[in-house]
Amino acid sequence: MTFGTIPAELSTSLGFCEKALAKNQYLHGDRLTSLDKEYYDKIMPHMLKLSPLTHPYTFGWYGFVTKFTDQARASWPKVDGAVAPAAGGKKDKKGKKEDDVDMDDLFGDDGDDGEAAKKAAEAAKQGAKKKKKEVIAMSLVMLEVKPCDDQVNLDDLA
Repeated sequence: MTFGTIPAELSTSLGFCEKALAKNQYLHGDRLTSLDKEYYDKIMPHMLKLSPLTHPYTFGWYGFVTKFTDQARASWPKVDGAVAPAAGGKKDKKGKKEDDVDMDDLFGDDGDDGEAAKKAAEAAKQGAKKKKKEVIAMSLVMLEVKPCDDQVNLDDLA
């Protein structure tokens, strides 16, 4: 399948959409807004020129937004043109506490483990070994018998 050439004004819109949709589910974050409708209306006349190879996020988003009716698109909340930050965006690390640092260092040695911790771990292992129950082996076999013909009286077979 061949796709047409993309006009310059559409190219900038597609670039914006592709960049925003790479980080978010929709153009303004995690919900559909008037910004999605605005860019849908820009792309709609050129929809046959949109390629999933060059603009995969926009292509998928356009396929989803197309499923809504014009009335549903008109009901989306109004927003300005700014794109919301991604859900997994950068967070402020200035307020990081000492406990948070310990949680990030999963395999590091912080020197707090002593003899009491080792004894508690061994006691937990011993308790886990004692609590295991013996498994009783059981099998359940079900046999389903069906008559070969639909004219067989099932009451006579019972």
